[in-house]
Amino acid sequence: MEALYGSLPGFGSAAKNDVDAPIAFFDCIYVGTPGGDSASGSPKSPTSVMASNGANGAAPQKTGEKPECLPPHVGRIGVYRKFAMFRADMFDLDDTTVLLPRSQVRRVDANGKYVVCVVDWHGAPHEFQLPKLSKELYRVLVREWGLVEGTFANKRGVSAVNDRVLDPRKDGPRTKLAELVEDGSIAAMKARADIDARRRSALRRIAAAVGDGYERCANVYRRARAVYLEVDRFLFPPPPPPPPHLETVDVRAKTDACMFLKIVAAEGLLAMDAGGTSDPFATARWGSLECKTEVVYETTSPSWEETFVFNLGSTPDVIDEDVNLCLYDYDLALNDFLGFCRVDLRGKRVSQPGDWSEEPRWYNVGALPADYEEKSGFDWGRLKDQLMFWEGKRTYTGRVKIACWVGSRTDLEMRTAEHPRAWRAVEASRSEPKYYVEPLTAALHVTVFRAREILPMDGSRDDPGGLSDPYCEVTLEHEKTARFETEQTHFIDDTDSPEW
Repeated sequence: MEALYGSLPGFGSAAKNDVDAPIAFFDCIYVGTPGGDSASGSPKSPTSVMASNGANGAAPQKTGEKPECLPPHVGRIGVYRKFAMFRADMFDLDDTTVLLPRSQVRRVDANGKYVVCVVDWHGAPHEFQLPKLSKELYRVLVREWGLVEGTFANKRGVSAVNDRVLDPRKDGPRTKLAELVEDGSIAAMKARADIDARRRSALRRIAAAVGDGYERCANVYRRARAVYLEVDRFLFPPPPPPPPHLETVDVRAKTDACMFLKIVAAEGLLAMDAGGTSDPFATARWGSLECKTEVVYETTSPSWEETFVFNLGSTPDVIDEDVNLCLYDYDLALNDFLGFCRVDLRGKRVSQPGDWSEEPRWYNVGALPADYEEKSGFDWGRLKDQLMFWEGKRTYTGRVKIACWVGSRTDLEMRTAEHPRAWRAVEASRSEPKYYVEPLTAALHVTVFRAREILPMDGSRDDPGGLSDPYCEVTLEHEKTARFETEQTHFIDDTDSPEW
């Protein structure tokens, strides 16, 4: 069905331009039934021309007759600058076309979420149902046609009226249908609509014909692409991620760093034995490690000259603990306490050579500080003094000569230095390592050069002057695991001075 309403002088020439410049298209279902509208106050019998050229071949209706109600039509509505046109799209089975000029549209209602109703000049509603929200079509009509919103009360939704609507009965004797037919606008619109319909129908037939094949090809392509990507990842794996940014550390310097403590001598110590002498020895504690000197008998001014070494590999750069040194008089049962001194190391930096000195210093001997037992625990060396409480507090005398410095495991003192032992259990470190040392870098290298005057072991009665076929065997015993590792040199025939 083709419906054209009203007349507007000069609209025919503009219609062709509007057909060439559509503003928007919307898929919809046209279910409108042209008829009266009591709310509009307009006459119910239109005076415009209603034409029908449907598929059923019905004759066009006469001017002034009420358009008949038709079943819903599926198609699209196009919005132009001066009119809106609906075109049915039912695989060429329905060629219904509805043309609504802007000058003969009284108002536009958005009834509900998916319905837009366009009311013409005589109150006939044209209802369009959209698959999407109706606000978009409603807003396009209001914006492009310059409609005024809010002047009509509509309880079901929003409404906008056209304040420039024209009545064809008053604005001219000629109908809009006649003007459009004269200048060929109707033929142009129908031709373009037919071409669009055929093109969409052809595209649907082509899509239906090749749809199955396209889907099969797409599935094969997706599977082939997945296999290709898997093989590519297997043959050419991605590079590993870069290592985290860590501060550069000289591992050798860090692991070789150690602290040397040299207990040189003491003088003026208390005499705890008969004859005015003592059998003094010293113990030094740093952290959880303890070292002990030899006992020097019958003197109050002993000389030890003993060096002890403490590893600093896991120690922070700033020292946070002092060295505590206690002096004792050796006895078979319980030792006598001779005094205490503290070597101040707190706050010194391992990396600053200026904080250390190899020159020994004298430290005065005194009583134990009040917080000694809280930090160091119970001291068995003072048990005798505690049992003999009736003697009262003792006045300690003397001084000790001590040197403390930071060096390396390659220093000459490392050859004669003694290693301390742990005097208390220490919880294993749970902190993350800041550097890593390859185990192979901590290897023991033994080089066998030569030998001289090897015993002749190959002699016999017939050849008493025979020589030997010497080789050298080196065995290493692991202190912790008690396991032996043995390596040997090659043989050298008939010699008493081999060169390996």
